[in-house]
Amino acid sequence: MRSYPTEIIERVYLKGEVTAKYKADKKPGSISDSSFNILETEIVEIKRSNEIEFFQDRDNSLEFTIIEDVLIQLEDHDLEGYRFNEDIQYSKIDEIELSNTLVEGHSTFGLLQGKIRFFLTRPRSIELVDYDIPIESIEIVFPKVKRQRLLNRFKSYLKDFFKLLGLLFLIVVLFYFLKKIDFSSKAERLSENVHQTQEFFNSRTIHLSKKADHSYATVKIGGTTKEYMIDTGASITTIPDSYLRELINKRVINPDLDFVRNQFFTIANGERLKGTIWRIRKMKVEGLDLYNVEVAATPGDKGSFLLGMSTLRKFGKYVIVPEEAKIIIYKD
Repeated sequence: MRSYPTEIIERVYLKGEVTAKYKADKKPGSISDSSFNILETEIVEIKRSNEIEFFQDRDNSLEFTIIEDVLIQLEDHDLEGYRFNEDIQYSKIDEIELSNTLVEGHSTFGLLQGKIRFFLTRPRSIELVDYDIPIESIEIVFPKVKRQRLLNRFKSYLKDFFKLLGLLFLIVVLFYFLKKIDFSSKAERLSENVHQTQEFFNSRTIHLSKKADHSYATVKIGGTTKEYMIDTGASITTIPDSYLRELINKRVINPDLDFVRNQFFTIANGERLKGTIWRIRKMKVEGLDLYNVEVAATPGDKGSFLLGMSTLRKFGKYVIVPEEAKIIIYKD
Protein backbone atom coordinates (compact mmCIF):
# COMPACT_ATOMS: atom_id res chain seq x y z
CA MET A 1 0.00 0.00 0.00
CA ARG A 2 1.34 3.40 -1.02
CA SER A 3 -0.09 6.88 -0.36
CA TYR A 4 0.32 10.01 -2.46
CA PRO A 5 -0.44 13.45 -0.98
CA THR A 6 -2.27 15.76 -3.38
CA GLU A 7 -4.30 18.98 -3.33
CA ILE A 8 -7.85 19.56 -4.59
CA ILE A 9 -9.99 22.69 -4.92
CA GLU A 10 -13.08 22.55 -2.69
CA ARG A 11 -16.22 24.63 -3.27
CA VAL A 12 -18.00 26.40 -0.41
CA TYR A 13 -21.63 27.18 -1.33
CA LEU A 14 -23.02 30.37 0.21
CA LYS A 15 -26.06 32.64 0.07
CA GLY A 16 -26.77 36.16 1.29
CA GLU A 17 -28.25 39.59 0.63
CA VAL A 18 -26.73 41.52 -2.29
CA THR A 19 -26.77 45.23 -3.05
CA ALA A 20 -25.17 46.51 -6.26
CA LYS A 21 -25.23 49.31 -8.75
CA TYR A 22 -26.06 48.27 -12.32
CA LYS A 23 -25.78 49.60 -15.83
CA ALA A 24 -28.03 48.42 -18.68
CA ASP A 25 -27.06 49.38 -22.23
CA LYS A 26 -29.74 49.23 -24.92
CA LYS A 27 -28.89 48.91 -28.60
CA PRO A 28 -30.57 51.72 -30.57
CA GLY A 29 -33.78 50.49 -32.22
CA SER A 30 -33.92 47.35 -30.06
CA ILE A 31 -37.00 46.50 -27.98
CA SER A 32 -35.11 45.01 -24.99
CA ASP A 33 -31.82 45.80 -23.23
CA SER A 34 -28.81 44.22 -24.95
CA SER A 35 -26.51 44.08 -21.89
CA PHE A 36 -26.78 44.22 -18.08
CA ASN A 37 -23.66 44.83 -16.00
CA ILE A 38 -23.20 44.73 -12.22
CA LEU A 39 -21.01 47.39 -10.54
CA GLU A 40 -19.85 48.05 -6.94
CA THR A 41 -21.29 44.91 -5.37
CA GLU A 42 -21.67 44.22 -1.62
CA ILE A 43 -22.87 40.94 -0.05
CA VAL A 44 -23.97 40.76 3.61
CA GLU A 45 -25.80 38.33 5.94
CA ILE A 46 -23.95 35.40 4.41
CA LYS A 47 -25.05 31.88 5.34
CA ARG A 48 -23.90 28.46 4.33
CA SER A 49 -25.78 26.78 1.47
CA ASN A 50 -25.35 23.55 -0.46
CA GLU A 51 -24.90 22.32 -4.02
CA ILE A 52 -28.56 21.28 -4.44
CA GLU A 53 -29.88 24.70 -3.42
CA PHE A 54 -27.31 26.47 -5.61
CA PHE A 55 -28.31 24.64 -8.81
CA GLN A 56 -32.10 24.93 -8.29
CA ASP A 57 -33.86 26.67 -11.18
CA ARG A 58 -35.99 29.62 -10.07
CA ASP A 59 -38.17 32.04 -12.01
CA ASN A 60 -36.89 35.57 -12.72
CA SER A 61 -33.28 34.80 -11.75
CA LEU A 62 -30.25 36.53 -13.20
CA GLU A 63 -27.07 34.48 -13.76
CA PHE A 64 -23.63 36.07 -13.98
CA THR A 65 -20.46 34.31 -15.09
CA ILE A 66 -18.32 36.85 -13.25
CA ILE A 67 -18.92 39.77 -10.88
CA GLU A 68 -15.84 41.89 -10.26
CA ASP A 69 -14.73 43.85 -7.17
CA VAL A 70 -17.17 42.22 -4.72
CA LEU A 71 -17.11 43.36 -1.07
CA ILE A 72 -17.90 40.25 1.02
CA GLN A 73 -18.69 40.69 4.73
CA LEU A 74 -18.44 37.36 6.56
CA GLU A 75 -19.93 36.91 10.03
CA ASP A 76 -19.60 33.09 10.27
CA HIS A 77 -16.33 32.28 12.09
CA ASP A 78 -16.48 28.68 10.82
CA LEU A 79 -15.63 30.01 7.37
CA GLU A 80 -12.20 31.23 8.46
CA GLY A 81 -9.36 29.61 6.56
CA TYR A 82 -10.98 29.84 3.13
CA ARG A 83 -9.16 31.78 0.44
CA PHE A 84 -11.51 34.44 -0.95
CA ASN A 85 -11.08 36.35 -4.18
CA GLU A 86 -12.50 39.75 -4.99
CA ASP A 87 -14.16 38.30 -8.12
CA ILE A 88 -17.02 35.79 -7.95
CA GLN A 89 -16.81 33.48 -10.96
CA TYR A 90 -20.43 32.29 -11.07
CA SER A 91 -23.54 33.44 -9.20
CA LYS A 92 -27.35 33.59 -9.32
CA ILE A 93 -29.49 36.49 -8.03
CA ASP A 94 -33.17 35.95 -7.08
CA GLU A 95 -36.03 38.19 -5.85
CA ILE A 96 -34.57 41.19 -7.66
CA GLU A 97 -35.72 44.72 -6.90
CA LEU A 98 -34.57 47.69 -8.99
CA SER A 99 -34.65 51.28 -7.73
CA ASN A 100 -33.07 54.75 -8.19
CA THR A 101 -33.36 54.35 -11.96
CA LEU A 102 -31.68 57.00 -14.11
CA VAL A 103 -31.70 56.99 -17.93
CA GLU A 104 -28.85 58.63 -19.84
CA GLY A 105 -29.05 58.17 -23.60
CA HIS A 106 -29.09 54.44 -24.35
CA SER A 107 -27.88 53.54 -20.85
CA THR A 108 -29.93 52.96 -17.70
CA PHE A 109 -28.33 53.19 -14.25
CA GLY A 110 -29.82 52.13 -10.95
CA LEU A 111 -29.63 50.12 -7.73
CA LEU A 112 -30.19 46.34 -7.61
CA GLN A 113 -31.11 44.41 -4.45
CA GLY A 114 -31.86 40.73 -4.05
CA LYS A 115 -30.79 37.34 -2.72
CA ILE A 116 -27.59 35.88 -4.16
CA ARG A 117 -26.36 32.28 -4.42
CA PHE A 118 -22.66 31.78 -5.10
CA PHE A 119 -19.64 29.69 -4.18
CA LEU A 120 -16.05 30.33 -3.17
CA THR A 121 -13.09 27.95 -3.37
CA ARG A 122 -10.24 26.88 -1.10
CA PRO A 123 -7.44 24.32 -1.50
CA ARG A 124 -7.67 21.08 0.48
CA SER A 125 -4.97 18.44 0.98
CA ILE A 126 -5.89 14.74 0.68
CA GLU A 127 -3.99 11.45 0.33
CA LEU A 128 -4.56 8.94 -2.45
CA VAL A 129 -3.94 5.31 -1.46
CA ASP A 130 -2.74 2.69 -3.94
CA TYR A 131 -3.38 -0.97 -3.07
CA ASP A 132 -1.57 -3.92 -4.70
CA ILE A 133 -3.99 -6.61 -5.94
CA PRO A 134 -2.56 -10.17 -5.87
CA ILE A 135 -2.30 -11.94 -9.24
CA GLU A 136 -3.52 -15.50 -9.58
CA SER A 137 -0.70 -17.37 -11.34
CA ILE A 138 -2.48 -20.71 -11.71
CA GLU A 139 -6.01 -21.31 -13.02
CA ILE A 140 -7.56 -24.72 -12.41
CA VAL A 141 -10.29 -25.65 -15.00
CA PHE A 142 -12.38 -28.80 -14.52
CA PRO A 143 -13.64 -30.65 -17.68
CA LYS A 144 -17.31 -30.12 -16.83
CA VAL A 145 -16.74 -26.43 -16.31
CA LYS A 146 -14.91 -26.20 -19.64
CA ARG A 147 -17.82 -27.85 -21.51
CA GLN A 148 -20.28 -25.47 -19.91
CA ARG A 149 -18.16 -22.50 -20.99
CA LEU A 150 -18.11 -23.73 -24.60
CA LEU A 151 -21.88 -24.28 -24.56
CA ASN A 152 -22.50 -20.76 -23.22
CA ARG A 153 -20.24 -19.31 -25.90
CA PHE A 154 -22.10 -21.21 -28.64
CA LYS A 155 -25.46 -19.94 -27.32
CA SER A 156 -24.13 -16.40 -27.38
CA TYR A 157 -22.97 -16.72 -31.01
CA LEU A 158 -26.33 -18.27 -32.01
CA LYS A 159 -28.21 -15.42 -30.34
CA ASP A 160 -26.14 -12.82 -32.20
CA PHE A 161 -26.77 -14.68 -35.49
CA PHE A 162 -30.57 -14.51 -35.10
CA LYS A 163 -30.33 -10.83 -34.16
CA LEU A 164 -28.49 -10.22 -37.43
CA LEU A 165 -31.13 -12.14 -39.42
CA GLY A 166 -33.90 -10.06 -37.78
CA LEU A 167 -32.09 -6.82 -38.63
CA LEU A 168 -31.70 -7.87 -42.28
CA PHE A 169 -35.41 -8.74 -42.44
CA LEU A 170 -36.37 -5.29 -41.09
CA ILE A 171 -34.12 -3.62 -43.68
CA VAL A 172 -35.81 -5.55 -46.54
CA VAL A 173 -39.32 -4.66 -45.25
CA LEU A 174 -38.36 -0.99 -44.82
CA PHE A 175 -36.92 -0.83 -48.33
CA TYR A 176 -40.15 -2.38 -49.73
CA PHE A 177 -42.39 0.27 -48.09
CA LEU A 178 -40.07 3.15 -48.98
CA LYS A 179 -40.46 2.32 -52.67
CA LYS A 180 -44.23 2.95 -52.37
CA ILE A 181 -43.92 6.42 -50.77
CA ASP A 182 -44.43 9.51 -52.96
CA PHE A 183 -41.48 11.60 -51.73
CA SER A 184 -42.18 14.54 -54.06
CA SER A 185 -45.50 15.42 -52.37
CA LYS A 186 -44.00 14.76 -48.94
CA ALA A 187 -41.13 17.15 -49.75
CA GLU A 188 -43.58 19.92 -50.77
CA ARG A 189 -45.57 19.57 -47.53
CA LEU A 190 -42.36 19.45 -45.51
CA SER A 191 -41.08 22.63 -47.17
CA GLU A 192 -44.37 24.40 -46.38
CA ASN A 193 -44.22 23.26 -42.73
CA VAL A 194 -40.60 24.42 -42.44
CA HIS A 195 -41.57 27.86 -43.80
CA GLN A 196 -44.45 28.17 -41.31
CA THR A 197 -42.21 27.04 -38.44
CA GLN A 198 -39.50 29.56 -39.35
CA GLU A 199 -42.10 32.35 -39.52
CA PHE A 200 -43.45 31.33 -36.09
CA PHE A 201 -40.05 31.41 -34.35
CA ASN A 202 -38.82 34.56 -36.15
CA SER A 203 -41.84 36.74 -35.41
CA ARG A 204 -44.22 37.87 -32.69
CA THR A 205 -47.90 38.66 -33.21
CA ILE A 206 -49.82 41.39 -31.38
CA HIS A 207 -53.60 40.95 -31.56
CA LEU A 208 -55.68 44.15 -31.72
CA SER A 209 -59.33 44.88 -30.99
CA LYS A 210 -61.63 45.87 -33.86
CA LYS A 211 -64.23 48.65 -33.69
CA ALA A 212 -65.99 49.69 -36.89
CA ASP A 213 -63.23 50.12 -39.47
CA HIS A 214 -60.45 50.89 -36.97
CA SER A 215 -58.01 48.75 -34.98
CA TYR A 216 -57.19 49.51 -31.35
CA ALA A 217 -54.26 48.50 -29.11
CA THR A 218 -54.21 48.40 -25.32
CA VAL A 219 -51.42 50.64 -23.95
CA LYS A 220 -50.34 50.78 -20.30
CA ILE A 221 -48.38 53.75 -18.93
CA GLY A 222 -47.53 54.01 -15.25
CA GLY A 223 -50.28 51.63 -14.14
CA THR A 224 -53.01 53.29 -16.26
CA THR A 225 -54.42 51.38 -19.26
CA LYS A 226 -56.03 53.08 -22.28
CA GLU A 227 -57.11 52.01 -25.77
CA TYR A 228 -55.28 53.76 -28.63
CA MET A 229 -56.48 53.78 -32.22
CA ILE A 230 -53.80 52.62 -34.70
CA ASP A 231 -53.04 55.55 -37.05
CA THR A 232 -50.15 55.00 -39.46
CA GLY A 233 -50.80 58.47 -40.93
CA ALA A 234 -49.87 60.13 -37.62
CA SER A 235 -46.17 60.85 -37.25
CA ILE A 236 -46.40 60.77 -33.46
CA THR A 237 -48.52 59.13 -30.75
CA THR A 238 -50.99 61.58 -29.20
CA ILE A 239 -52.67 61.83 -25.79
CA PRO A 240 -55.07 64.44 -24.35
CA ASP A 241 -53.60 67.22 -22.23
CA SER A 242 -55.75 66.07 -19.25
CA TYR A 243 -54.13 62.61 -19.41
CA LEU A 244 -50.69 64.25 -19.49
CA ARG A 245 -51.49 66.13 -16.26
CA GLU A 246 -52.63 62.85 -14.70
CA LEU A 247 -49.28 61.19 -15.57
CA ILE A 248 -47.37 64.18 -14.16
CA ASN A 249 -49.38 64.03 -10.93
CA LYS A 250 -48.59 60.32 -10.62
CA ARG A 251 -44.89 61.16 -11.21
CA VAL A 252 -44.76 58.91 -14.25
CA ILE A 253 -43.57 61.95 -16.22
CA ASN A 254 -41.02 64.40 -14.81
CA PRO A 255 -41.60 67.87 -16.33
CA ASP A 256 -37.93 68.79 -15.85
CA LEU A 257 -36.52 65.64 -17.49
CA ASP A 258 -39.16 64.39 -19.92
CA PHE A 259 -40.26 67.58 -21.71
CA VAL A 260 -38.91 67.61 -25.31
CA ARG A 261 -40.27 70.67 -27.16
CA ASN A 262 -43.29 72.75 -28.15
CA GLN A 263 -44.92 72.06 -31.52
CA PHE A 264 -47.88 73.27 -33.60
CA PHE A 265 -50.49 70.75 -34.80
CA THR A 266 -53.07 71.03 -37.59
CA ILE A 267 -56.38 69.41 -36.65
CA ALA A 268 -59.09 68.06 -38.98
CA ASN A 269 -60.82 71.47 -39.54
CA GLY A 270 -57.49 73.06 -40.56
CA GLU A 271 -56.97 74.98 -37.33
CA ARG A 272 -53.38 75.15 -35.98
CA LEU A 273 -53.01 74.48 -32.26
CA LYS A 274 -49.94 74.63 -30.04
CA GLY A 275 -49.06 71.39 -28.25
CA THR A 276 -46.14 69.82 -26.43
CA ILE A 277 -43.91 66.80 -27.06
CA TRP A 278 -42.99 64.56 -24.12
CA ARG A 279 -40.87 61.44 -23.60
CA ILE A 280 -42.50 58.36 -22.06
CA ARG A 281 -39.72 56.34 -20.46
CA LYS A 282 -41.63 53.03 -20.58
CA MET A 283 -44.96 51.87 -21.98
CA LYS A 284 -46.53 48.47 -22.61
CA VAL A 285 -48.28 47.91 -25.94
CA GLU A 286 -50.33 44.70 -25.68
CA GLY A 287 -47.80 43.41 -23.11
CA LEU A 288 -44.70 44.43 -25.14
CA ASP A 289 -42.31 46.81 -23.35
CA LEU A 290 -41.20 49.91 -25.30
CA TYR A 291 -38.81 52.55 -23.99
CA ASN A 292 -38.24 56.28 -24.56
CA VAL A 293 -41.27 56.87 -26.79
CA GLU A 294 -42.18 60.43 -27.82
CA VAL A 295 -45.86 61.41 -27.48
CA ALA A 296 -47.69 64.65 -28.21
CA ALA A 297 -50.12 66.19 -25.72
CA THR A 298 -52.94 67.88 -27.65
CA PRO A 299 -54.81 70.86 -26.13
CA GLY A 300 -58.11 70.25 -24.36
CA ASP A 301 -59.54 67.43 -22.29
CA LYS A 302 -61.24 65.50 -25.11
CA GLY A 303 -58.25 64.78 -27.31
CA SER A 304 -57.77 61.45 -29.01
CA PHE A 305 -55.55 58.53 -28.02
CA LEU A 306 -53.74 57.76 -31.30
CA LEU A 307 -50.89 55.24 -31.69
CA GLY A 308 -48.70 56.87 -34.32
CA MET A 309 -45.39 56.17 -35.99
CA SER A 310 -43.25 57.35 -33.03
CA THR A 311 -44.44 54.20 -31.24
CA LEU A 312 -44.80 51.84 -34.21
CA ARG A 313 -41.17 52.48 -35.26
CA LYS A 314 -40.07 51.03 -31.91
CA PHE A 315 -41.29 47.61 -33.14
CA GLY A 316 -38.48 47.52 -35.71
CA LYS A 317 -39.55 45.46 -38.72
CA TYR A 318 -43.32 44.86 -38.62
CA VAL A 319 -46.44 44.34 -40.78
CA ILE A 320 -49.97 45.51 -39.90
CA VAL A 321 -52.75 43.16 -41.07
CA PRO A 322 -55.95 45.29 -40.77
CA GLU A 323 -58.38 42.59 -41.92
CA GLU A 324 -57.14 40.23 -39.17
CA ALA A 325 -56.63 43.02 -36.58
CA LYS A 326 -53.04 42.11 -35.77
CA ILE A 327 -49.45 43.34 -36.03
CA ILE A 328 -46.65 40.88 -36.90
CA ILE A 329 -43.25 41.94 -35.50
CA TYR A 330 -40.22 40.24 -37.06
CA LYS A 331 -37.18 39.57 -34.90
CA ASP A 332 -33.71 40.74 -35.97
